[in-house]
Amino acid sequence: MIVIGGFGYLIPLVYIPTYAQFYLNVSKSHGALAISLFNFASTIGRILAGIFADKFFGRFNSFMGSFILSGISIIVLWGNSTSFAILIAFSITFGIIVGGVISLLPVVVADLFGLDVLANMMGICFSGYFFGNVLGPPIGGYFLDKFQNNGAINWLPTIALSASLMMLAGVMGIGIKIIEKKKKLNNL
Repeated sequence: MIVIGGFGYLIPLVYIPTYAQFYLNVSKSHGALAISLFNFASTIGRILAGIFADKFFGRFNSFMGSFILSGISIIVLWGNSTSFAILIAFSITFGIIVGGVISLLPVVVADLFGLDVLANMMGICFSGYFFGNVLGPPIGGYFLDKFQNNGAINWLPTIALSASLMMLAGVMGIGIKIIEKKKKLNNL
């Protein structure tokens, strides 16, 4: 789940500046602004994710929801970014939502595996993120190269790749939750 989500997570961050410059025909500084706003929003999202997890949805549900909603925001907002304003709305929305993926990981891992092995399990999780983060953007770039139309970049395959990987990670987490519930029922 973490590996799959890691593949989709960095694709928008790597390609938003290029998208802004070459698809929306705005300056490089506009692309940098979109990433800066993402980072600011992600900080707020990390705090909000903890609040929502504690008060409303639970840690695991909020974590999985962050993956799924991140994927939805990628396909709906980035996939329809025909103006810089929409791209900014995507950067902020994605930043807020994906903040939960980052901030809730340690508590979800602690809930699933216990505090005794938290350090080891976090190392495994970050190793999984590493592979996804290192390989996801180049695969997204391959899609940009592969799906060109007469030299014009078709962004939709790369956007769909990122969105589907994030949503798949969330759905895999739901599967984990179902398996955990079955184990608890069998132990009764």
